[in-house]
Amino acid sequence: MSLTGMIEPPRAMLEVDQRGGVDGSEILRTGKRGVPFTLISTVDCSSYADGQWIFKNEYQNLWIESDAGNLVQSDYDVSTDGYYVKVMGVRLLSLRVAPVIVGGLNYTSGAILVCEWTLLAIEI
Repeated sequence: MSLTGMIEPPRAMLEVDQRGGVDGSEILRTGKRGVPFTLISTVDCSSYADGQWIFKNEYQNLWIESDAGNLVQSDYDVSTDGYYVKVMGVRLLSLRVAPVIVGGLNYTSGAILVCEWTLLAIEI
């Protein structure tokens, strides 16, 4: 699976407290936590039906139901920085038929599945 986009690691969060009738502002540290971010995946599938099956049964059901886990994008492993990633949602962006050349002149139809993943970084 090819993933594009920027990973958002957990970071320190601040909250500004400003109340009527009180001069000045107070900044509260509310802890280190993740914020939702998106990555785009691109996968070659053997057929259009295979692409639909992968999206419905693996992406929407299996990944969303599972606990937070490790994410590796290119050669970057997020667990080395002390966090895992939880899949919050998967949205189908595109599933299109793509010809696959086999041998010299013969071709068969495959498919390209493109999805948007909403993820949340969680400290280990």
